[in-house]
Amino acid sequence: MNPVALVDAAGSLSFYDRQRHLRFPFEVIPGVGKLKVGFQYSPGQVSGYNNLLTLALFDPRGLRGAAHRWHQDQRIEITERVATPGFLAGPISPGSWECVVDLHEILNLGADQDWCEYRLTIAGEPVGSEPPQSQEPANGSHPPLGDQQEGWFRGDLHSHTIHCDGNAPAEEMAAAALLGGFDFLAITGHNTTSSLEVPPGWPSGLAPIRGLELTTFRGHANLLGIDCWYEWRGLPISDVQTRVRGGGGVFVVNHPGAIGNPWCTGCRWDAPDTDLGLIDAIEVWNGPWANPDSRNADGLAWWTSLLGAGYRISAVGGGDAHTPSDFRQPGMPFTEVFSTGLSEAAVLEGLRRGNVIVSSGPRLRLTTEDGDSILPGTAQPDGPTLVVVSELSASATLCLVAEGEISDRHRIEPPGGVVEQLIPAGARWGRWELRAGSEIGDDLLAITNPLWQQAPPTKTEAM
Repeated sequence: MNPVALVDAAGSLSFYDRQRHLRFPFEVIPGVGKLKVGFQYSPGQVSGYNNLLTLALFDPRGLRGAAHRWHQDQRIEITERVATPGFLAGPISPGSWECVVDLHEILNLGADQDWCEYRLTIAGEPVGSEPPQSQEPANGSHPPLGDQQEGWFRGDLHSHTIHCDGNAPAEEMAAAALLGGFDFLAITGHNTTSSLEVPPGWPSGLAPIRGLELTTFRGHANLLGIDCWYEWRGLPISDVQTRVRGGGGVFVVNHPGAIGNPWCTGCRWDAPDTDLGLIDAIEVWNGPWANPDSRNADGLAWWTSLLGAGYRISAVGGGDAHTPSDFRQPGMPFTEVFSTGLSEAAVLEGLRRGNVIVSSGPRLRLTTEDGDSILPGTAQPDGPTLVVVSELSASATLCLVAEGEISDRHRIEPPGGVVEQLIPAGARWGRWELRAGSEIGDDLLAITNPLWQQAPPTKTEAM
């Protein structure tokens, strides 16, 4: 057979088309062995802000991949053996397919020919066509981790690769994370499942956490521990939350206080139909604490308000690394989880329980007066809590925050020390923050999840 045109569409868009979906259904006939997709739009910027149009491809069985990139000219190829990163290799099944273009941001106003112009072409070629250059297909097996005892494990729950808008393959990101002392890493591609499988070059000793960053018009969320795609278009976010919870996944609201449109399209969390009871965790610390785009203080304040309202939601950090060197950036947070072992299931269960500390370097540990360990996310001790600070490189202030208010603070000098603090009587919860300098508004260096007045319910009690 000769190459056949399946879609050839063009159009003009304006600000009034933003946050919509353009759908292009097409039929694939038997004998097609390769799909070639071309997508272009212009202009890429208006008054210094980016237009953002992305596309996703669906075959008769479901999502085949997505291209969430800041590229005005995109070329995608899919065959049975290989595919452009972001998409899944496999048979080009005959039947009904669909390409969806998501209009995240369009800043052209449409008047006086001030339009955003796009062109979409999709062609089918016969079996035996030359395959595109791509990564080696994933093998899907986890690298050996050895026997692991329970304990604290350090890692990152938010990173990107060439499967979306990152700049390196997953194995290079993983190698950099392992070199940085991490025990686990989640690769969270924007709206694609193509990075769920572990690539052949993934280093041994680093536990992979499956995930994707659900990237909607009204907020971003990491879905961790998943094995499939969760559709969001035209649905309330609470529906997605319910399905993720039912599938055993973890729903993490990312950078909720970020600037948002038009600077960072969809980055600020404002989905009106969010089920707060189905949020497992909030990324209160995205990138370096003082990053003006993330507005981490706003995210921390939102989490604090939800704790005050009675929600037991874990706080996590996310480096949001897009290149291996990002892991070495000063002030990048990592997430420490106490778990029964170094596996995806164990780490995510520790995250759900709130046995979590977030830090950019200093180490915090909680004990009783007798030296017994206290895990964040558990009940307050009868007496005071000893906060053990170590690996501190500069003077800092340790703050006890109870019910959202600072009830005690202590100056800590390098390399650390032990501070005895008592959560005020009657306070439903208390947590610890380690901040640079001596002011409460200074950069956050580490933060614990709360100790609760009452022990969290067991799984059975919570059902």
